[in-house]
Amino acid sequence: MRLKKYNGLVEIGYRTTIWPSVKFAVGSSIPGSPAKITIGAGCSIGDRTEIHCCRSVSIGNGVLIAWEVNILENNYHTNLEGTIKSKPIRIEDAVWIGCRAIILSGVTIGKGSIVGAGSVVTKDVPAGSLVAGNPARFVRTTGPWR
Repeated sequence: MRLKKYNGLVEIGYRTTIWPSVKFAVGSSIPGSPAKITIGAGCSIGDRTEIHCCRSVSIGNGVLIAWEVNILENNYHTNLEGTIKSKPIRIEDAVWIGCRAIILSGVTIGKGSIVGAGSVVTKDVPAGSLVAGNPARFVRTTGPWR
């Protein structure tokens, strides 16, 4: 695991597995407002996955993330005022994310959803949905989630 941390925090829940070569890049340029990655209990973060955070990335309980997934809350680009435009990423409980998927800034992935391998998630995913493709589109429901 590689951890690049500048004014940031990483919290990892009980019985969560972080596989080899996972990268956490956590850094806030806002004084007094640290960036924060929160990972719940019983999760698995696959080999070579990267999580880039400048404000907030929240991963729920029982989330399975395959290898080489990119979670990009921070795209390292600034606007004309010199500030980074980013919105928090929220991945709710019992989500599965396939290998080489990309999750972009401002996305919420609802409870019990599945993100297909190689998908690029640019918009919110409702609870209990299977999404796939570039950009990721709804394929079908995964079952009843409350």
